[in-house]
Amino acid sequence: MGSFNVECETVDPADVTAVASTVRRALKQYDTPAFQEMVQNCMAQDLYCKGPAKKWRRFFLAWVLRGASQASRVTRWRHLPRKTW
Repeated sequence: MGSFNVECETVDPADVTAVASTVRRALKQYDTPAFQEMVQNCMAQDLYCKGPAKKWRRFFLAWVLRGASQASRVTRWRHLPRKTW
């Protein structure tokens, strides 16, 4: 669609045209096999936060087991000893 005019006091006719055009294109695709495939592909994505959660867990375990001052000096997770995971 491109960039929009973000001034709330005005409505740019080009913005209205761009939104209307995009909605028309989207409606043409809705409930088609291509749309269903897109939905399935999106639903198959792994969007869980397991990775970041593990990093936070490691930090907090290090903080509790070693003390806040030493844990705060850890700049990379791989430097934590395995036994603190």
